[in-house]
Parts: sequence; structure tokens; C-alpha cells
Amino acid sequence: MSLEGEAQSRVLRKQIESYGDPRLYALSIVSKQLAAAASHLSPNRCS
Repeated sequence: MSLEGEAQSRVLRKQIESYGDPRLYALSIVSKQLAAAASHLSPNRCS
């Protein structure tokens, strides 16, 4: 089981490194989650 975790860690590290900046990787994850979100990002305004 330890080898599987190490392999997953290496894959994730390579994905992060492919972005050049870890913040860009984090931003891509957040943007994918927001794009898939079912709720609205801003509240409805009732007149």
C-alpha cells in the first residue's frame, strides 16, 4: 500500500510541476470545481 501512495504522490508532483507554479495548479483545480458547481456564485436579487 505504501508503494501505491508513493506512486500517486509522484504523479501529483509531476502534474503540479507541469504548471510551473503550484499556485496555477491550485487555481486550475478551483476553477474546475467552480465550473461544475450547481449553485450560483452570487445571490438572486429580488425586485
